[in-house]
Amino acid sequence: MPVVIVLFTTRIGAVILTEAGLSFLGLGVPPPAPTWGSMLSGGKHPHAGRTNGGEKLWFWIIATLGLLGVCITGLIMDFPNFGQTRDTMQLANVIHSVCALVWIAVAMGHIYIGTLGSEGSFEGMARGEVSEEWMKQHHDLWYEEIKARGAETGGSTESAAGGSSPSTA
Repeated sequence: MPVVIVLFTTRIGAVILTEAGLSFLGLGVPPPAPTWGSMLSGGKHPHAGRTNGGEKLWFWIIATLGLLGVCITGLIMDFPNFGQTRDTMQLANVIHSVCALVWIAVAMGHIYIGTLGSEGSFEGMARGEVSEEWMKQHHDLWYEEIKARGAETGGSTESAAGGSSPSTA
């Protein structure tokens, strides 16, 4: 099992880069499907509702790597008096370390995109609201939904949002 974990973690970056390169050149996945490369070559964000794919991915990384990988293996290492063998403890240590490193790396990327990497995101977090233009660009499906709701009620986009604004992850 440790060999599989090491191979996966060392090769996943190459797989992502290969897919991105092929899609960027137009040789990868057909255009309707969003891929790393097609997003780079097209210069457009994928369509997103109130929460985008990155926010959902971040939740599942926290739920799996954080809770299952780090917490459970941490408990195994914290309480060696439950009959674990040395092999079990060593495997828990490897899994714990790999999950924690991946979790930290993704957290750093998440923090960068949410602050400096996406213009207007930091201001949105500080003020609690974003401009209509930012909303159109980053959460277009949610913007259309709020705009339609505002047209139904005869109000503006802001009043149709019910005081909420898009998350800026």
